[in-house]
Amino acid sequence: MNRDDAEEYTESLGYIMAGGWRQIYLAEKLGVPKTLGLSLREWVEDHLGGYVRLTLPERREAVAELTAEGMSSRQVADVLGVSKSTAAAEAQAVQNRTDSDGAEGGAVQNGTAQEEYEAVPVEPPKPKCKHCPIHCS
Repeated sequence: MNRDDAEEYTESLGYIMAGGWRQIYLAEKLGVPKTLGLSLREWVEDHLGGYVRLTLPERREAVAELTAEGMSSRQVADVLGVSKSTAAAEAQAVQNRTDSDGAEGGAVQNGTAQEEYEAVPVEPPKPKCKHCPIHCS
């Protein structure tokens, strides 16, 4: 194996692992854990080997998406494998960021300084291989 192949493999695996929370969310939405008689956290821990830790920007993006889907802080916490208080704090930060009251990130609202968050676009990795007819153009 050469260094370029190792880098490509590592990068693609990173994308797969970072998107794991979406599969957990879908499993919950479809009722997979319930069908097996398990809570979502039990299913993740016992059948998937546990949660993959997200970076802070990845977690904030996930919280924003799950909150937009109407999930409660408890539900978000179970999907992401974080505490309810962490999920609630992230959801509040997302809400403060999206409020249309004219406040900008970094502004003071209700006596608390608000952080400005930057959206992190997630794009699939661009294959670098030269021999694969499925991925290469």
